[in-house]
Amino acid sequence: MNTETLLGLGSALFGGSAVAFVNHLGTREKGKAEADKLRAEAEQIRFQTSTHMSTGLSIDPTTEIPGWQVTGDRAFEDYEALLDSEVTRHAGCSARIDAMPRARGFATLMQSVDATPFRGQRLRMAAWVRTENVRKAAIWMRVDGPDGNMLAFDNMFNRQIKGTTGWCHYSIVLNVAPESLMLAYGFMLSGRGRVWADDFSFEEVGLDVPTTQTTPAGYECLAAPQNLGFDDPVGLLN
Repeated sequence: MNTETLLGLGSALFGGSAVAFVNHLGTREKGKAEADKLRAEAEQIRFQTSTHMSTGLSIDPTTEIPGWQVTGDRAFEDYEALLDSEVTRHAGCSARIDAMPRARGFATLMQSVDATPFRGQRLRMAAWVRTENVRKAAIWMRVDGPDGNMLAFDNMFNRQIKGTTGWCHYSIVLNVAPESLMLAYGFMLSGRGRVWADDFSFEEVGLDVPTTQTTPAGYECLAAPQNLGFDDPVGLLN
């Protein structure tokens, strides 16, 4: 039953309060569809990044940024990664990813390193990022364990960078478990625009600093079980 049918039925049976409730449901349906689309994109990025790292990265031979590798879905067809000596936070260079017209997929400039020195730490990775007319950009980090299992991950799904911004400082905080084998991290662009990144840094933080970890599909977990008997009307409207 679509929203229009519910609206007519509710108005006939219950009057204005039902109309308001059905209108709310319609707004929720639209918002949920948009959120589901973004979550699907986040999961695709997580999966594709994981796949590239497990099967071996393809490195763009025209991109020479020491220590960094380019990968992603259509990274070489629709994007370009390069050093920029003009737009920087200080003397030197920044790294930049440009999207071609009508770019699809995503591109990331990334590193993967041995996790041994960071085991047992709550680790904060930070970087400075600048954007120009981007659809979606972010920094990201993941922690992998034995057999390629992902132990922790954050790609800023719930705080994506959009549009045009000046240099801003962003951070990710993840636990590096004792069994961790590899850290992978970088910055990414999905869709139009260009993104710059500079001055990545790492530091151990205390347990009083909350982690930013997201679940694999970008869903945030509830703090505690809720509405277990399905009788909470307020919960149904949230």
